[in-house]
Amino acid sequence: MKIKLLIPALSLILLFITSSPSSAETERVAHEDADLLNKYIHIMQEKSLYLKGIPSSDINIKLPVDVNCEYLNSFLGEIRRKGLPIGAYKLDKTNDIEKLPPPFLTYLNGSGWVIVVDKSLSGYIIKDNKTGVSREISQSKFISSWVNIILSPLLCGTWLWQYCQTEKEANDFYIIYSYHDEDFDSIRKALDEIMDLATKKGRRLVYIDELGLIPLDTVNNYIKIYGLSEKEAFDKIKIAISEENKNIEKGIPLYDSLDTYSKIYNYLAEHKIKVITEDLEYINWRKIVLLDYLNNLQFAVRSFFCGNIDLYLDFIKDYNYGYWEYNIKERDNNFIQQIEAVIKDNPEDLFFTIRGIGHSGLEEMLTKRGFQVKFIVLGEGFTINNLTYKHFIQLCNNINVYLGDDKQLYIFSLVQEYLRNYFFIFRKLNSRIAVIEANKLIEKINVDDILALSKAIYESIKDSGLLQDEQKVSKYIYDWVVSKIGIINKE
Repeated sequence: MKIKLLIPALSLILLFITSSPSSAETERVAHEDADLLNKYIHIMQEKSLYLKGIPSSDINIKLPVDVNCEYLNSFLGEIRRKGLPIGAYKLDKTNDIEKLPPPFLTYLNGSGWVIVVDKSLSGYIIKDNKTGVSREISQSKFISSWVNIILSPLLCGTWLWQYCQTEKEANDFYIIYSYHDEDFDSIRKALDEIMDLATKKGRRLVYIDELGLIPLDTVNNYIKIYGLSEKEAFDKIKIAISEENKNIEKGIPLYDSLDTYSKIYNYLAEHKIKVITEDLEYINWRKIVLLDYLNNLQFAVRSFFCGNIDLYLDFIKDYNYGYWEYNIKERDNNFIQQIEAVIKDNPEDLFFTIRGIGHSGLEEMLTKRGFQVKFIVLGEGFTINNLTYKHFIQLCNNINVYLGDDKQLYIFSLVQEYLRNYFFIFRKLNSRIAVIEANKLIEKINVDDILALSKAIYESIKDSGLLQDEQKVSKYIYDWVVSKIGIINKE
Protein backbone atom coordinates (compact mmCIF):
# COMPACT_ATOMS: atom_id res chain seq x y z
CA MET A 1 0.00 0.00 0.00
CA LYS A 2 1.40 3.38 -0.95
CA ILE A 3 1.39 6.02 1.80
CA LYS A 4 0.20 9.44 0.75
CA LEU A 5 1.09 12.76 2.37
CA LEU A 6 -2.16 14.62 3.10
CA ILE A 7 -1.98 18.42 3.19
CA PRO A 8 -5.00 20.29 4.63
CA ALA A 9 -6.74 22.57 2.14
CA LEU A 10 -6.45 25.54 4.52
CA SER A 11 -2.64 25.19 4.54
CA LEU A 12 -2.59 25.34 0.76
CA ILE A 13 -4.68 28.50 0.79
CA LEU A 14 -2.32 30.17 3.23
CA LEU A 15 0.73 29.13 1.19
CA PHE A 16 -0.63 30.58 -2.04
CA ILE A 17 -2.29 33.82 -0.94
CA THR A 18 -2.10 35.53 -4.31
CA SER A 19 -3.86 32.78 -6.23
CA SER A 20 -5.86 29.64 -5.70
CA PRO A 21 -4.34 26.91 -7.90
CA SER A 22 -6.63 24.58 -9.75
CA SER A 23 -6.58 20.85 -8.96
CA ALA A 24 -4.73 20.31 -12.23
CA GLU A 25 -2.07 22.84 -11.19
CA THR A 26 -1.71 21.18 -7.77
CA GLU A 27 -1.27 17.78 -9.41
CA ARG A 28 1.33 19.24 -11.78
CA VAL A 29 3.36 20.70 -8.88
CA ALA A 30 3.10 17.45 -6.93
CA HIS A 31 4.29 15.50 -9.96
CA GLU A 32 7.21 17.88 -10.48
CA ASP A 33 8.17 17.65 -6.79
CA ALA A 34 8.16 13.85 -6.99
CA ASP A 35 10.19 14.06 -10.19
CA LEU A 36 12.75 16.36 -8.57
CA LEU A 37 13.07 13.97 -5.62
CA ASN A 38 13.54 11.02 -7.97
CA LYS A 39 16.27 12.92 -9.82
CA TYR A 40 18.05 13.54 -6.52
CA ILE A 41 17.78 9.89 -5.50
CA HIS A 42 19.13 8.80 -8.88
CA ILE A 43 22.17 11.10 -8.49
CA MET A 44 22.75 9.82 -4.94
CA GLN A 45 22.58 6.21 -6.10
CA GLU A 46 25.54 6.85 -8.36
CA LYS A 47 27.53 8.08 -5.37
CA SER A 48 26.56 5.63 -2.63
CA LEU A 49 27.09 1.88 -2.45
CA TYR A 50 24.13 1.41 -0.11
CA LEU A 51 21.46 3.19 -2.14
CA LYS A 52 22.00 1.40 -5.44
CA GLY A 53 19.43 -1.31 -4.78
CA ILE A 54 16.52 1.08 -4.18
CA PRO A 55 14.48 1.66 -7.37
CA SER A 56 13.89 5.42 -7.50
CA SER A 57 10.79 4.85 -9.64
CA ASP A 58 9.12 3.36 -6.53
CA ILE A 59 9.65 6.54 -4.50
CA ASN A 60 6.31 8.10 -5.40
CA ILE A 61 6.57 10.86 -2.81
CA LYS A 62 6.37 14.60 -3.23
CA LEU A 63 8.64 16.99 -1.38
CA PRO A 64 7.21 19.01 1.54
CA VAL A 65 5.18 22.07 0.56
CA ASP A 66 7.75 24.25 2.33
CA VAL A 67 10.10 24.05 5.33
CA ASN A 68 7.28 23.80 7.87
CA CYS A 69 8.28 21.13 10.41
CA GLU A 70 4.91 19.39 10.28
CA TYR A 71 5.36 18.79 6.56
CA LEU A 72 9.05 17.93 6.94
CA ASN A 73 8.46 15.31 9.61
CA SER A 74 5.72 13.66 7.55
CA PHE A 75 8.01 13.62 4.53
CA LEU A 76 10.93 12.12 6.46
CA GLY A 77 8.76 9.40 7.95
CA GLU A 78 7.43 8.52 4.52
CA ILE A 79 10.74 8.48 2.67
CA ARG A 80 12.41 6.45 5.42
CA ARG A 81 9.68 3.85 5.07
CA LYS A 82 10.84 3.62 1.45
CA GLY A 83 14.37 2.70 2.63
CA LEU A 84 16.17 6.06 2.30
CA PRO A 85 18.19 7.36 5.30
CA ILE A 86 17.48 11.04 4.63
CA GLY A 87 17.29 13.72 7.33
CA ALA A 88 16.58 17.45 7.59
CA TYR A 89 19.60 19.35 8.94
CA LYS A 90 20.62 22.91 9.66
CA LEU A 91 24.23 24.03 9.44
CA ASP A 92 25.66 25.52 12.63
CA LYS A 93 27.73 27.92 10.51
CA THR A 94 26.01 29.01 7.32
CA ASN A 95 29.31 29.52 5.47
CA ASP A 96 29.90 25.76 5.86
CA ILE A 97 27.58 25.44 2.86
CA GLU A 98 30.78 25.82 0.82
CA LYS A 99 32.15 22.60 2.37
CA LEU A 100 29.14 20.42 1.62
CA PRO A 101 29.55 17.72 -1.02
CA PRO A 102 26.91 17.83 -3.77
CA PRO A 103 24.34 16.57 -4.33
CA PHE A 104 21.89 17.74 -1.69
CA LEU A 105 18.38 19.13 -1.60
CA THR A 106 17.83 22.58 -0.17
CA TYR A 107 15.29 25.40 -0.30
CA LEU A 108 15.56 28.77 -2.03
CA ASN A 109 13.00 31.51 -1.49
CA GLY A 110 11.40 32.17 -4.85
CA SER A 111 12.42 28.80 -6.30
CA GLY A 112 11.31 26.27 -3.70
CA TRP A 113 13.21 22.99 -3.43
CA VAL A 114 16.31 22.64 -5.58
CA ILE A 115 19.04 20.07 -6.04
CA VAL A 116 22.54 21.44 -5.66
CA VAL A 117 24.09 19.24 -8.32
CA ASP A 118 27.62 20.64 -8.29
CA LYS A 119 29.77 23.66 -7.57
CA SER A 120 30.87 26.12 -10.25
CA LEU A 121 33.59 28.76 -10.35
CA SER A 122 31.16 31.50 -9.30
CA GLY A 123 28.52 29.57 -7.37
CA TYR A 124 26.45 26.42 -7.83
CA ILE A 125 24.82 24.28 -10.48
CA ILE A 126 21.23 23.63 -9.44
CA LYS A 127 18.12 21.88 -10.72
CA ASP A 128 14.62 23.07 -9.85
CA ASN A 129 11.09 22.42 -11.01
CA LYS A 130 10.70 25.74 -12.80
CA THR A 131 13.13 24.99 -15.61
CA GLY A 132 13.60 21.24 -15.27
CA VAL A 133 17.22 21.59 -16.38
CA SER A 134 20.52 22.37 -14.68
CA ARG A 135 21.41 26.04 -14.41
CA GLU A 136 24.11 28.09 -12.74
CA ILE A 137 23.41 30.46 -9.87
CA SER A 138 25.95 32.87 -8.40
CA GLN A 139 27.18 32.46 -4.84
CA SER A 140 25.70 35.80 -3.75
CA LYS A 141 22.29 35.14 -5.29
CA PHE A 142 22.21 31.62 -3.83
CA ILE A 143 23.03 32.82 -0.30
CA SER A 144 20.57 35.73 -0.44
CA SER A 145 17.64 33.38 -1.12
CA TRP A 146 18.88 30.27 0.71
CA VAL A 147 16.99 28.81 3.66
CA ASN A 148 19.43 27.01 5.98
CA ILE A 149 18.06 23.51 5.49
CA ILE A 150 19.69 20.44 3.95
CA LEU A 151 17.76 17.32 2.95
CA SER A 152 20.26 14.51 2.51
CA PRO A 153 21.82 11.49 4.18
CA LEU A 154 23.78 12.45 7.30
CA LEU A 155 26.76 14.67 6.46
CA CYS A 156 30.31 14.44 7.79
CA GLY A 157 32.80 17.11 8.73
CA THR A 158 30.51 19.98 9.76
CA TRP A 159 28.55 20.84 12.89
CA LEU A 160 24.82 20.27 12.42
CA TRP A 161 21.50 20.68 14.18
CA GLN A 162 18.26 18.85 13.53
CA TYR A 163 16.24 21.36 11.50
CA CYS A 164 13.15 20.85 13.66
CA GLN A 165 13.97 21.07 17.36
CA THR A 166 13.35 22.99 20.55
CA GLU A 167 14.94 26.37 21.21
CA LYS A 168 15.58 25.70 24.92
CA GLU A 169 19.27 26.41 25.51
CA ALA A 170 19.13 24.87 28.99
CA ASN A 171 18.65 21.48 27.33
CA ASP A 172 21.56 21.73 24.90
CA PHE A 173 23.86 18.75 24.35
CA TYR A 174 26.84 18.16 22.04
CA ILE A 175 27.90 14.94 20.30
CA ILE A 176 31.04 14.04 18.36
CA TYR A 177 30.52 10.81 16.38
CA SER A 178 33.73 9.05 15.45
CA TYR A 179 35.43 5.75 14.79
CA HIS A 180 37.41 4.88 17.90
CA ASP A 181 40.74 5.12 16.07
CA GLU A 182 39.97 8.33 14.17
CA ASP A 183 42.87 10.72 13.58
CA PHE A 184 43.15 12.76 16.78
CA ASP A 185 43.71 16.04 14.94
CA SER A 186 40.11 15.84 13.69
CA ILE A 187 38.84 15.11 17.19
CA ARG A 188 40.93 17.90 18.70
CA LYS A 189 39.48 20.43 16.25
CA ALA A 190 35.96 19.44 17.33
CA LEU A 191 36.96 19.54 21.00
CA ASP A 192 38.46 23.01 20.55
CA GLU A 193 35.16 24.28 19.17
CA ILE A 194 33.24 22.92 22.17
CA MET A 195 35.84 24.42 24.52
CA ASP A 196 35.49 27.84 22.87
CA LEU A 197 31.71 27.63 23.06
CA ALA A 198 31.74 26.79 26.78
CA THR A 199 34.16 29.68 27.44
CA LYS A 200 31.98 32.17 25.55
CA LYS A 201 28.87 31.03 27.39
CA GLY A 202 30.69 31.02 30.73
CA ARG A 203 29.64 27.44 31.47
CA ARG A 204 31.57 24.54 32.95
CA LEU A 205 32.28 21.82 30.41
CA VAL A 206 31.42 18.22 31.36
CA TYR A 207 32.35 15.17 29.28
CA ILE A 208 30.34 11.92 29.49
CA ASP A 209 32.77 9.10 28.69
CA GLU A 210 31.50 6.16 26.64
CA LEU A 211 31.63 2.80 28.42
CA GLY A 212 30.79 0.11 25.88
CA LEU A 213 31.84 -3.05 27.67
CA ILE A 214 33.61 -4.40 30.71
CA PRO A 215 35.38 -7.63 29.64
CA LEU A 216 33.93 -10.79 31.16
CA ASP A 217 37.43 -11.99 32.05
CA THR A 218 37.95 -8.86 34.17
CA VAL A 219 34.67 -9.48 35.99
CA ASN A 220 35.60 -13.13 36.61
CA ASN A 221 38.98 -12.07 38.03
CA TYR A 222 37.25 -9.75 40.49
CA ILE A 223 34.93 -12.60 41.49
CA LYS A 224 37.93 -14.80 42.31
CA ILE A 225 40.00 -12.11 44.02
CA TYR A 226 37.27 -10.50 46.16
CA GLY A 227 34.78 -13.36 46.52
CA LEU A 228 31.96 -11.35 44.95
CA SER A 229 28.88 -12.21 42.96
CA GLU A 230 28.98 -11.34 39.27
CA LYS A 231 26.85 -8.20 39.74
CA GLU A 232 28.94 -7.10 42.74
CA ALA A 233 32.14 -7.57 40.73
CA PHE A 234 30.65 -5.65 37.78
CA ASP A 235 29.57 -2.76 40.02
CA LYS A 236 32.95 -2.64 41.75
CA ILE A 237 34.78 -2.38 38.40
CA LYS A 238 32.38 0.29 37.16
CA ILE A 239 32.96 2.36 40.30
CA ALA A 240 36.74 1.97 39.87
CA ILE A 241 36.53 3.20 36.28
CA SER A 242 34.40 6.16 37.35
CA GLU A 243 36.81 7.09 40.14
CA GLU A 244 39.77 6.85 37.78
CA ASN A 245 38.03 9.16 35.31
CA LYS A 246 37.63 11.76 38.06
CA ASN A 247 41.43 12.18 38.05
CA ILE A 248 41.14 13.91 34.68
CA GLU A 249 39.50 16.94 36.30
CA LYS A 250 42.59 17.15 38.54
CA GLY A 251 44.81 17.32 35.48
CA ILE A 252 45.94 13.68 35.65
CA PRO A 253 45.77 12.00 32.19
CA LEU A 254 44.75 8.38 31.73
CA TYR A 255 46.25 5.68 29.55
CA ASP A 256 44.05 3.77 27.12
CA SER A 257 44.99 0.84 24.87
CA LEU A 258 43.63 2.89 21.96
CA ASP A 259 46.13 5.63 21.15
CA THR A 260 43.35 8.00 20.06
CA TYR A 261 41.63 7.73 23.43
CA SER A 262 44.88 8.24 25.34
CA LYS A 263 45.21 11.53 23.44
CA ILE A 264 41.58 12.43 24.19
CA TYR A 265 42.14 11.85 27.91
CA ASN A 266 45.36 13.89 27.78
CA TYR A 267 43.46 16.75 26.15
CA LEU A 268 40.70 16.61 28.75
CA ALA A 269 43.26 16.49 31.59
CA GLU A 270 45.17 19.43 30.14
CA HIS A 271 41.99 21.51 30.33
CA LYS A 272 40.88 19.90 33.64
CA ILE A 273 37.47 18.96 32.27
CA LYS A 274 35.03 17.17 34.54
CA VAL A 275 34.36 13.59 33.38
CA ILE A 276 31.30 11.44 34.07
CA THR A 277 31.29 7.78 33.03
CA GLU A 278 28.45 6.25 31.04
CA ASP A 279 26.28 4.32 33.50
CA LEU A 280 26.33 0.95 31.75
CA GLU A 281 23.67 -1.17 33.46
CA TYR A 282 24.44 -4.68 34.64
CA ILE A 283 21.42 -6.25 32.89
CA ASN A 284 22.39 -4.55 29.63
CA TRP A 285 26.00 -5.72 30.02
CA ARG A 286 24.82 -9.26 30.75
CA LYS A 287 22.83 -9.38 27.50
CA ILE A 288 25.88 -8.22 25.51
CA VAL A 289 28.03 -10.91 27.13
CA LEU A 290 25.43 -13.61 26.50
CA LEU A 291 25.18 -12.52 22.84
CA ASP A 292 28.92 -13.16 22.47
CA TYR A 293 28.51 -16.49 24.27
CA LEU A 294 26.07 -17.66 21.56
CA ASN A 295 28.94 -17.47 19.02
CA ASN A 296 26.56 -16.48 16.21
CA LEU A 297 29.29 -14.42 14.55
CA GLN A 298 31.73 -17.34 14.60
CA PHE A 299 29.04 -19.68 13.23
CA ALA A 300 28.29 -17.14 10.49
CA VAL A 301 31.97 -17.01 9.47
CA ARG A 302 32.31 -20.78 9.44
CA SER A 303 29.09 -21.19 7.44
CA PHE A 304 30.35 -18.73 4.83
CA PHE A 305 33.72 -20.46 4.62
CA CYS A 306 31.96 -23.80 4.15
CA GLY A 307 29.94 -22.41 1.25
CA ASN A 308 26.61 -22.48 3.11
CA ILE A 309 25.36 -18.98 2.33
CA ASP A 310 21.81 -19.50 3.63
CA LEU A 311 23.07 -20.60 7.04
CA TYR A 312 25.59 -17.74 7.03
CA LEU A 313 22.77 -15.23 6.44
CA ASP A 314 20.70 -16.68 9.30
CA PHE A 315 23.59 -16.41 11.77
CA ILE A 316 24.91 -13.01 10.66
CA LYS A 317 21.45 -11.40 10.75
CA ASP A 318 20.77 -12.82 14.23
CA TYR A 319 24.14 -11.59 15.48
CA ASN A 320 23.88 -8.10 14.00
CA TYR A 321 20.33 -7.60 15.21
CA GLY A 322 21.30 -8.72 18.72
CA TYR A 323 24.34 -6.43 18.67
CA TRP A 324 22.16 -3.47 17.67
CA GLU A 325 19.43 -4.36 20.18
CA TYR A 326 21.76 -4.54 23.19
CA ASN A 327 24.91 -2.58 22.34
CA ILE A 328 23.20 0.31 20.54
CA LYS A 329 19.47 0.62 21.22
CA GLU A 330 19.33 -0.43 24.88
CA ARG A 331 22.59 1.34 25.76
CA ASP A 332 21.44 4.55 24.09
CA ASN A 333 18.05 4.47 25.83
CA ASN A 334 19.83 4.12 29.17
CA PHE A 335 22.34 6.80 28.14
CA ILE A 336 19.52 9.26 27.37
CA GLN A 337 18.06 8.71 30.84
CA GLN A 338 21.48 9.42 32.34
CA ILE A 339 21.85 12.60 30.25
CA GLU A 340 18.41 13.81 31.36
CA ALA A 341 19.30 13.22 35.01
CA VAL A 342 22.72 14.92 35.02
CA ILE A 343 21.48 17.95 33.07
CA LYS A 344 18.50 18.32 35.40
CA ASP A 345 20.88 18.31 38.39
CA ASN A 346 23.44 20.59 36.71
CA PRO A 347 21.53 22.85 34.28
CA GLU A 348 24.30 25.47 34.13
CA ASP A 349 26.92 23.02 32.85
CA LEU A 350 27.54 22.27 29.17
CA PHE A 351 27.60 18.52 28.46
CA PHE A 352 29.12 16.65 25.53
CA THR A 353 30.18 13.15 24.55
CA ILE A 354 32.24 11.30 21.95
CA ARG A 355 30.17 8.39 20.69
CA GLY A 356 31.00 5.54 18.34
CA ILE A 357 29.87 5.84 14.72
CA GLY A 358 27.26 3.08 15.17
CA HIS A 359 25.33 5.31 17.58
CA SER A 360 24.62 8.01 14.98
CA GLY A 361 20.93 8.81 15.23
CA LEU A 362 21.18 9.41 19.00
CA GLU A 363 20.76 13.12 18.22
CA GLU A 364 17.28 12.44 16.82
CA MET A 365 16.26 10.53 19.94
CA LEU A 366 17.46 13.38 22.15
CA THR A 367 15.73 15.97 19.97
CA LYS A 368 12.43 14.14 20.38
CA ARG A 369 12.94 14.32 24.16
CA GLY A 370 13.19 18.14 24.01
CA PHE A 371 16.97 18.55 23.71
CA GLN A 372 18.71 21.00 21.42
CA VAL A 373 21.51 18.86 20.00
CA LYS A 374 24.54 20.11 18.12
CA PHE A 375 26.54 17.28 16.57
CA ILE A 376 29.26 16.40 14.11
CA VAL A 377 30.26 13.16 12.38
CA LEU A 378 34.00 13.12 11.78
CA GLY A 379 34.99 12.28 8.23
CA GLU A 380 34.25 13.56 4.75
CA GLY A 381 31.25 13.49 2.43
CA PHE A 382 28.16 11.54 3.43
CA THR A 383 28.28 9.41 6.58
CA ILE A 384 26.80 6.37 4.82
CA ASN A 385 29.84 6.24 2.52
CA ASN A 386 32.09 5.94 5.59
CA LEU A 387 30.21 2.96 7.02
CA THR A 388 30.38 -0.79 6.81
CA TYR A 389 27.20 -2.69 5.94
CA LYS A 390 26.80 -3.48 9.66
CA HIS A 391 27.03 0.19 10.63
CA PHE A 392 24.72 1.23 7.79
CA ILE A 393 22.06 -1.20 9.01
CA GLN A 394 22.53 0.10 12.56
CA LEU A 395 22.09 3.70 11.39
CA CYS A 396 18.92 2.76 9.51
CA ASN A 397 17.56 0.97 12.59
CA ASN A 398 18.41 3.99 14.75
CA ILE A 399 16.37 6.41 12.62
CA ASN A 400 13.56 4.02 11.64
CA VAL A 401 14.53 3.42 8.02
CA TYR A 402 12.77 0.37 6.61
CA LEU A 403 15.23 -1.76 4.66
CA GLY A 404 12.85 -4.55 3.64
CA ASP A 405 14.74 -7.62 2.40
CA ASP A 406 18.27 -6.82 3.57
CA LYS A 407 19.78 -10.07 2.29
CA GLN A 408 21.78 -8.16 -0.33
CA LEU A 409 23.36 -6.02 2.40
CA TYR A 410 24.31 -8.96 4.58
CA ILE A 411 25.64 -11.08 1.74
CA PHE A 412 28.41 -8.55 1.13
CA SER A 413 29.08 -7.63 4.77
CA LEU A 414 31.55 -10.39 5.76
CA VAL A 415 33.75 -9.90 2.68
CA GLN A 416 33.66 -6.17 3.31
CA GLU A 417 34.81 -6.70 6.93
CA TYR A 418 37.77 -8.82 5.80
CA LEU A 419 38.72 -6.28 3.14
CA ARG A 420 38.58 -3.54 5.75
CA ASN A 421 40.71 -5.71 8.00
CA TYR A 422 43.24 -6.12 5.19
CA PHE A 423 43.61 -2.35 4.76
CA PHE A 424 43.75 -1.89 8.52
CA ILE A 425 46.45 -4.54 9.11
CA PHE A 426 48.56 -4.48 5.95
CA ARG A 427 48.14 -0.87 4.83
CA LYS A 428 48.05 0.61 8.35
CA LEU A 429 44.93 2.70 7.62
CA ASN A 430 42.53 3.76 10.34
CA SER A 431 39.09 2.14 10.40
CA ARG A 432 37.24 4.88 8.51
CA ILE A 433 39.72 5.11 5.64
CA ALA A 434 39.98 1.31 5.54
CA VAL A 435 36.19 1.12 5.07
CA ILE A 436 36.32 3.63 2.20
CA GLU A 437 39.06 1.59 0.47
CA ALA A 438 37.19 -1.68 1.05
CA ASN A 439 34.01 -0.18 -0.42
CA LYS A 440 35.86 0.76 -3.62
CA LEU A 441 36.48 -2.96 -4.17
CA ILE A 442 33.02 -4.10 -3.03
CA GLU A 443 31.42 -1.81 -5.64
CA LYS A 444 33.15 -3.81 -8.40
CA ILE A 445 31.90 -7.27 -7.45
CA ASN A 446 28.44 -8.82 -7.43
CA VAL A 447 26.50 -11.54 -5.61
CA ASP A 448 27.76 -14.26 -7.98
CA ASP A 449 31.32 -13.22 -7.12
CA ILE A 450 30.55 -13.55 -3.41
CA LEU A 451 29.19 -17.06 -3.96
CA ALA A 452 32.26 -18.00 -6.00
CA LEU A 453 34.54 -16.59 -3.31
CA SER A 454 32.76 -18.61 -0.64
CA LYS A 455 33.39 -21.83 -2.62
CA ALA A 456 37.00 -20.87 -3.34
CA ILE A 457 37.70 -20.29 0.34
CA TYR A 458 36.16 -23.64 1.23
CA GLU A 459 38.46 -25.45 -1.19
CA SER A 460 41.48 -23.54 0.14
CA ILE A 461 40.89 -24.07 3.85
CA LYS A 462 39.99 -27.77 3.89
CA ASP A 463 43.59 -28.79 4.51
CA SER A 464 45.52 -25.52 4.93
CA GLY A 465 44.27 -24.32 8.29
CA LEU A 466 43.65 -20.91 6.73
CA LEU A 467 40.51 -20.38 8.80
CA GLN A 468 42.49 -20.13 12.03
CA ASP A 469 44.49 -17.10 10.92
CA GLU A 470 42.44 -13.92 10.44
CA GLN A 471 45.30 -12.07 8.77
CA LYS A 472 45.77 -14.83 6.20
CA VAL A 473 42.04 -14.90 5.50
CA SER A 474 42.00 -11.13 4.98
CA LYS A 475 44.96 -11.35 2.62
CA TYR A 476 43.41 -14.29 0.74
CA ILE A 477 40.10 -12.44 0.24
CA TYR A 478 41.84 -9.23 -0.84
CA ASP A 479 43.99 -11.10 -3.38
CA TRP A 480 40.97 -13.02 -4.69
CA VAL A 481 38.85 -9.88 -5.14
CA VAL A 482 41.67 -7.93 -6.79
CA SER A 483 42.30 -10.85 -9.13
CA LYS A 484 38.60 -11.06 -9.97
CA ILE A 485 38.38 -7.33 -10.68
CA GLY A 486 41.43 -7.63 -12.91
CA ILE A 487 39.69 -10.34 -14.95
CA ILE A 488 36.54 -8.21 -15.20
CA ASN A 489 38.51 -5.16 -16.30
CA LYS A 490 40.30 -7.13 -19.04
CA GLU A 491 37.01 -8.41 -20.30
